[in-house]
Amino acid sequence: MKHQIVRLFILACSIFSISGNIDAQKYISSEYLRSYDQAYFLSEFSLFVNNAVELYRINYTTKNIEGKVDTASGLVVIPDNNNFTYSVIAYHHGTVGSRYDVPSYESFEVLIPSIYAAYGFISIAPDYLGLGDSKGFHPYIHAASEAWATKDMLIAAQDFYEERGITAKKRVMISGYSQGGHAGMAAHKLLESDPSLGFNVVAATHMSGPYDISSNMKNLLLDDGEYPLVAYMPYVALAFDEVYGIFNGDINSFFLPNYSSLILQFYREEIDLWTLNDLLIAELNNEFGKANPAKMLIPQVLADIIADDNHPVNVALRDNDVYDWAPKADTRLLYCGKDEQVAFQNSLTAEAKMKANGATKVNAYNIDPNGNHSSCVSPAVTNSVFFFLGFRELTDTDDQIIVNNSYVTPNPVNNGEITINGLNQSVEYKIDIYNTNGALVKSVDNYKSDHMISTIDFTKGMYIAKIASNNGEIYSTKFVVL
Repeated sequence: MKHQIVRLFILACSIFSISGNIDAQKYISSEYLRSYDQAYFLSEFSLFVNNAVELYRINYTTKNIEGKVDTASGLVVIPDNNNFTYSVIAYHHGTVGSRYDVPSYESFEVLIPSIYAAYGFISIAPDYLGLGDSKGFHPYIHAASEAWATKDMLIAAQDFYEERGITAKKRVMISGYSQGGHAGMAAHKLLESDPSLGFNVVAATHMSGPYDISSNMKNLLLDDGEYPLVAYMPYVALAFDEVYGIFNGDINSFFLPNYSSLILQFYREEIDLWTLNDLLIAELNNEFGKANPAKMLIPQVLADIIADDNHPVNVALRDNDVYDWAPKADTRLLYCGKDEQVAFQNSLTAEAKMKANGATKVNAYNIDPNGNHSSCVSPAVTNSVFFFLGFRELTDTDDQIIVNNSYVTPNPVNNGEITINGLNQSVEYKIDIYNTNGALVKSVDNYKSDHMISTIDFTKGMYIAKIASNNGEIYSTKFVVL
């Protein structure tokens, strides 16, 4: 056991050294995928957006977990207007079933960075190591590689922007859902901790992420109850064996043979993660009458993990917790109260620890007390979009900030009425007002500049007014109700 811990420590130190000292990022190539026009977002999502967008897969160099150069892939979505300098949103995708079920190969999550871009940002979405065009097995929930894949893509993408004639600031917002919440948090920490990279993280929305895998997530998977995604346990075990050598390739020393044979099929990419999950659940139900992931482990391995806080599994899990630091950027931890896959306590643990570490702009929000992991996606992304709109900063070619002339009076509001001034007097507008959770609280059709809008039923807080004209112009402005 002592030799395993020493080996783990040495390997962890070498990986840290690699991640800190090798500059592997280089833009290689891009491939146009598709475009979405403004009408698409309106017809499919009822969103009045600012831009049509273009989607590209880019390839860039990064490093693998051994520190060798690897070619990785990721999605870049750019607005179709080259007249502005844009801020960048880095979106991180959730757990995927197979190598090519990723944003740059147009998985369903391609729409999230596309929506961000349609509102006036550049969006990137790394595929991570071992997915997309990257070689090898994906190091699932490995914080360091999630972070450096993002960092290297942010750097390499700057050459792509130049190639496309679009200008981006090194002003960044970070987002991600589920595994992407973990990956985004890891990337956020790396970018803030290394000023030499030159990126300014101004805001973040980490959504339903497993930030505390050594406690909240471990307890969820190792207790005696059922869990719907039992395949997550072998995915983590395979990944951590690749990085830390927790069973040195001998899977039968870790999992019972009737499960290890199925897990090896997934490792060899003969079946996807969701097929593996179905097969494992069927086997667990047949043998134990319930889908309890801990039952797949050799009993002595399970007993050792529970009894020994310094077991290599526990050391590796702690090494990939991502909540024990203090973000400087305005950060939201978004979660839903009945998440059956990622315990919502992850967000509360992260919020408490970050505030204890001195963070002053970190807040956790339960955006749907009855929402589960799947139903939480829509309100979380909506919240994220409107939160980031408050940080959008478009500049012209002379780096002058472009602000539309619309503004709310009075602001703050304490008399129950507002007007939106500075609009074209001859044009009618549709006004949609959202709270900071992204919920629509009021709509006004056929609005003309200086007309009154009642806010008598609004609760105290900040609101965003989205202003769409009948000639295609779209603006947004913020106001506060006292």
